Amino acid sequence: MPDNTDDNSIEEIIKTSGIEFYDFNEFSEFNKIGEGGFGQIERAYWKKRKITVALKSLKVKMNSNENVNEGFKREARLLANISKDSEQHPNVNQFYGVTKTKDENLRYFLILEYTNGGNLREYLKKHFAELTWGKKLNMAFEIASGLKYLHINKNIIHRDLVRIFFFFLQHLTNCKLWRGN
Repeated sequence: MPDNTDDNSIEEIIKTSGIEFYDFNEFSEFNKIGEGGFGQIERAYWKKRKITVALKSLKVKMNSNENVNEGFKREARLLANISKDSEQHPNVNQFYGVTKTKDENLRYFLILEYTNGGNLREYLKKHFAELTWGKKLNMAFEIASGLKYLHINKNIIHRDLVRIFFFFLQHLTNCKLWRGN
């Protein structure tokens, strides 16, 4: 009989952290857009809300790497803390909740706001020379604004952000902070 301890502990985090859970059948039009430490990131269409979202996955395996599962649970708790109030900062990526597949390849997904501009580091590598200093300063201000919000309103300090936050662009005009891997 398979041990589903990891599945049960992830379910417990979802319940105790007040994370919204959504049926996997609410999503369609999946397209892999990246690969992370615990799984892949897919763009999907959320039929009920009529929006495009990013789904960050964790494939739960029996006898799996405990650090990976712990990382996923830690990230889910942090995102729930960031997103638990109704007022969302415009420079912090929205976390909607969690969903999971129902097949034998059990995968949990964090449901995140989709930012179509991609990774800021890669964007700047390609476009740094063509950006005006005004645009560069505006991007820095938006990033600082998101960080300030997380520090003051969510009690998240810089050491919590090291190695876990990537900066994403939305529509190449609005910088967002996204808790990535």
